[in-house]
Amino acid sequence: MKNIRVKEQVRVIAVKRHNQEGKRVLDFYFVLPNGQELYAFTRKFTFTTYNMMKSGMRLNALVDTKSKHTDIMNLVKYTKRMLPYFVEEYVLLVSA
Repeated sequence: MKNIRVKEQVRVIAVKRHNQEGKRVLDFYFVLPNGQELYAFTRKFTFTTYNMMKSGMRLNALVDTKSKHTDIMNLVKYTKRMLPYFVEEYVLLVSA
């Protein structure tokens, strides 16, 4: 699968919350350069993922991240898989 790179400085942040069963989950949002937040997806809570993403990370940097932690690598893999949908749905500009 070809890596997709976005032109804009889109950041990804994670927000911690509790779902209906009382379990902690992470809601991920894209923060566009104009400050607009767009919901991306929800994943189960892991401490290492939350610490890495709570203050935000550029989308292109997240896709290039390598880690020994499987929860972080699962997040990277999921983001790479869903990126074509996000580009189409939220009309993100793709660099050539």
